Amino acid sequence: MQMLATQWWCTCAFQYISSPLSTSDHLKLEFCFNRREIALRSHPFRSAKHLSLAMVTVAALTGSFLVQPVLTQGSYASNNRPASSSVTITVSVNSSNLQATEPGEWDWLQAFAKANPTYKLQITGALEAQHDISLEAEASSGTLPDLPMVGYPSLAETFYKSGDTLNLTPILQKLHLTDLFPAAERALESIGNAQYEVPFESNAEGFYVNNALFAKYGLSVPTTFNQLLAAVKVFHSHGIVTILQGADTTAYSIWGFFGLLDEYGYQNDLNAILSGKMKFNNPEILKFFTDLQELQQAGAFNTNIATTTYFQAVADFQTGKYPMVDSGSFAASSMQSLPFAKNIGWWWGPSVSDGVTKDTVVTDVSSGVWFVPKSDTKDPAVLTGVEKMLAFLYSNQGQQIRLAKGAELPLTTYVGTVPASQSILRIIVNTVHGPTHVTSPAEPDKEISATMANAMYSAVNGVMEGVLSPASAAQLVQAAVGA
Repeated sequence: MQMLATQWWCTCAFQYISSPLSTSDHLKLEFCFNRREIALRSHPFRSAKHLSLAMVTVAALTGSFLVQPVLTQGSYASNNRPASSSVTITVSVNSSNLQATEPGEWDWLQAFAKANPTYKLQITGALEAQHDISLEAEASSGTLPDLPMVGYPSLAETFYKSGDTLNLTPILQKLHLTDLFPAAERALESIGNAQYEVPFESNAEGFYVNNALFAKYGLSVPTTFNQLLAAVKVFHSHGIVTILQGADTTAYSIWGFFGLLDEYGYQNDLNAILSGKMKFNNPEILKFFTDLQELQQAGAFNTNIATTTYFQAVADFQTGKYPMVDSGSFAASSMQSLPFAKNIGWWWGPSVSDGVTKDTVVTDVSSGVWFVPKSDTKDPAVLTGVEKMLAFLYSNQGQQIRLAKGAELPLTTYVGTVPASQSILRIIVNTVHGPTHVTSPAEPDKEISATMANAMYSAVNGVMEGVLSPASAAQLVQAAVGA
């Protein structure tokens, strides 16, 4: 039965790639999920046993493979093309519909292809977990795409340490790109002097706010945790959930609380935690989970977090009936299209007086990375094309193309211009560097292993759902340290 299912999946995938499809066929085959959908994470593997298991897993997940609109279709042509033909560059992302979920990324790729007709871009993608499994299998067989991205920098680091990818430092220096990235970002993406990855997107993380609802109940948008708690109690007395969260089929809808975690010393103590000199379940981190529990007990969160997806939470917010939704700048363009867009504001999250950091911590950091496989060196034309793509992406032109969509913040020191039509993103950008803000160096979950990150998601969601105590949540993450 498994063999038949595998054969069927492979046949469907082959037919999709090799045959033109109608619009209706695309709609039947393509999943329009955001890259942040799947909580399941895979671990890097090198053994034949792990590879076999991964291939069976991929084959069993019938909706997981590629099927995303492409600028040109075909197989990996870089190995078989005639010398006089165009150069096909395979691009792999962790979204099954990049055009819908990351419009700014889609647009710069299209702009590059238009400006460089010699290069034909074959863009493929899948949900996060399936995408990573595929890349791991391809790394083991030496068939990685020409320009892949991953949501977790730790996976790109694994590929580099295993000798599968290039040290990008010489390429970045040749293209005069090195100094365009903030020093802290370069440090996070390097081992020693070798930068093995470059940023895919920059994400501001916090809460979209329905200002009209706050005004209706005589409330100001909070700044501190105590003000948030007071607002929650007022909304709860009127039967209104204050903060929408979604944890079903996703682990990532906790962005707005990352700043609060940092205020309780996460960034300060992370190295000590990872080295075993300090425990994750320390008194300061316990305060973080205690705050979440206090919000939960006051009725801050929807009671169906475990069975609500992030997208359902956003859809509920977009009805105009809820004060806040936990999200990121990537959703700004979709918020802009709402009838009550003029009433939508942005909040970075609560500040506390008893934390390690006395100021509000803003999370506006790189999220997801590109890397370049060593296999690109086997075809100089492909490697040259990839270098040109990187040069285009990180140019002011490329960054402005992304920014113009109203969701993609600059990845470099380029400031750019937010279009007047994108008022919500303009609000986010204008408040990034407030007078009492400290910018986090990285997303907390992107500095640790996937196992530890999953434990963190489960811990935070568990407390917000009311099924974990602060002590149990902190211990859950501590048990995954070093995994």
